[in-house]
Amino acid sequence: MRLLRRPKAAPAVEAEAAEVVEPVEGRRVLLRRPGLPFIVNWTAILVILALIIVTVFSLLLIQGLLPAQVVTWWPLSVAVLAALWFLVSLVRRQSRGLLASTALFGLSVSMLLAAQGVASLQATFVGVTFIAIGTGIVLRGLLLRHQPIGY
Repeated sequence: MRLLRRPKAAPAVEAEAAEVVEPVEGRRVLLRRPGLPFIVNWTAILVILALIIVTVFSLLLIQGLLPAQVVTWWPLSVAVLAALWFLVSLVRRQSRGLLASTALFGLSVSMLLAAQGVASLQATFVGVTFIAIGTGIVLRGLLLRHQPIGY
């Protein structure tokens, strides 16, 4: 078998090649990890997980497998989330989020009154929700004066 050999270069070319091969001081070699062939949409993943959690919770609620304390107080957790959403929207100066969070807060207060046995859901649903939305509109006008509702 015959081996192929490289032709010998002139001594000047070999000296140039030796200079190029030497590592450069002060530069770091960073190896990049290859990217994924797709983009992860974290918002969509969180929405899907929230829908799964709500579905499991509602199935357990309908079947009566939840303890009485959970059935009585679960609308309070929705009210707390609505209040946090309200504060975040206020800090970020997002008027749509502020109005949506007040609507959710009104719905959760209405559900809380129904769960506690204070009033039925049919009696408080529209009234409390409209009062909360009206309060949100007033707060938006006072606190976010020059922010448009649209994008």
